[in-house]
Amino acid sequence: MKINTISSEDFGDIIRLLSDGNLPSDDIGAPNKTFFGTWEDGELVGCIGIERYGQSGLLRSMVVAEPFRGQNRAMAMYNHLVDHCIEQGMTHLYLLTQTANGFFEKLGWDMIARDGVPDAVKSSAEFAHLCPASAVCMHFPLMAAQSQKLFDSGFNC
Repeated sequence: MKINTISSEDFGDIIRLLSDGNLPSDDIGAPNKTFFGTWEDGELVGCIGIERYGQSGLLRSMVVAEPFRGQNRAMAMYNHLVDHCIEQGMTHLYLLTQTANGFFEKLGWDMIARDGVPDAVKSSAEFAHLCPASAVCMHFPLMAAQSQKLFDSGFNC
């Protein structure tokens, strides 16, 4: 499965996927966002996004169309995004979720209070008004992912 950066011409497809998944899409075209996706027969069937705030990132909008779930697309996109963030020098990821905290806990994410998030991330539309106060806030230190990648590649002290 190939994962590519989604161009602005495909933002309508992102909005369709997000709408189908009951996820916010009002600010998709705003600056500082990068989206990655997977396609099937020329149709965007999965996407994930990152908003960059200095060395921190806000994971946005991971969704896979219903007929394509259970094919490891979400994990492939997630791993691609984490690799991208590490390559870009980010050190921490944050997210808000109403439904996927169990999924992210299995990946090593921790629940945190919203006030533990850097001010720049808290100023995002996602934190300010797109996600309700009831959404779970989570944190992932990218150093852990980078260390695991090194270990998996054979590097061991």
